[in-house]
Amino acid sequence: MSVNAKQPMNDETKRSEAQRRSATKGRSAAALFLALPLLAIALLDLALSAHQPEATTREQALKVRPSQGRIYLLGNSIFKTGIDVESLEARLDPATGVDFEAHEGHYSSFWYLVVKNAIAPVKPHPRLLVWGFRPTYALLPSFRTRRACDIERFLGPDEEVYERLASESGDRLANPASIWLTEHSYFYSKRTELQRRLHRTLRGWGLASLYYLGDESAIALGVELARGRELGDLVHRRLAAGPLALREEGIVDAGEKFVSGPAAPFDQSFVPHIAELIEAAGIPQLVLVFKPVAQLEGGMSPEARDFAEAATRYLENRGIPHVDFVEDPELRLEHYASGDHFNAAGRRIITRRVAEALQGLLAAEGGPARVAAAPAPAAQ
Repeated sequence: MSVNAKQPMNDETKRSEAQRRSATKGRSAAALFLALPLLAIALLDLALSAHQPEATTREQALKVRPSQGRIYLLGNSIFKTGIDVESLEARLDPATGVDFEAHEGHYSSFWYLVVKNAIAPVKPHPRLLVWGFRPTYALLPSFRTRRACDIERFLGPDEEVYERLASESGDRLANPASIWLTEHSYFYSKRTELQRRLHRTLRGWGLASLYYLGDESAIALGVELARGRELGDLVHRRLAAGPLALREEGIVDAGEKFVSGPAAPFDQSFVPHIAELIEAAGIPQLVLVFKPVAQLEGGMSPEARDFAEAATRYLENRGIPHVDFVEDPELRLEHYASGDHFNAAGRRIITRRVAEALQGLLAAEGGPARVAAAPAPAAQ
């Protein structure tokens, strides 16, 4: 009786053991199936890291490379909300085009790296380089976004000035894991470049498809995109009825999304370094000193006022052309959207003033300056 009673239990145990082994094999097969692609990617990454060239040249990291004979704008969302590129081009000679290298969430420390490593040492140079700053942020050499940042793509081998002035930003030292991955992983170190390549490839396929479907406007669209325009902005501009409102108008440069660091006097900021790098490269420049909205809401801080005054003296003493919007009575509170970003009315004022400055500079150098344009509205 005892033997017969135990037999069903043994059979049940065997079935359970067989099921357990089958499940284990299934999990192992699934894990292997998932691990093999990851292993292949890791091996490919290791091979590419071992044989990759020194580095992508800094000028290749630019979205739009400078062209001889063209105006080159270098700026962030303040530039984008302040300057209507199409309107600016319309005020200049047709042969004098405008390119825009836009990097939202980037500030004077970044412009220093771009000028030093990607523009000044590389030819062709633009006919004229337009850049600028707000005193309230330029006095914070470390100020930058905590989000996706292009700084590491423009860092050179010798960055003593950058490391000294922007030491609080921790771009290199704050994240050891990121440093290790940048040095040892091809895919990580090239992640932004690979993303942009994929974006350009998909954009190219889309434009080619439009063209082969008979839409010849794809050619003009491709030219605009190559000059630094964004597809969303171009579509928005075509569809918008009335004043054009940009997404960047709602951005405010403050809060935990940004690294601030300590304030510094003008001579310890990036501004004079940028101006002198451009000057040494023989590139004509126009510097825009933007009015922060704080100037209209009780006034800037004493540090920002001192910075703005020192910047104006410096630019005047060196004979560097500039447009000082800080004390411009034409810009009023109703010309701003959110924070320091301009709305459509402010954009018209900034664009007109920049166009007038460029017309004077281009005429002075003996080249074409402007074509007939609608008369500028009178200052109110």
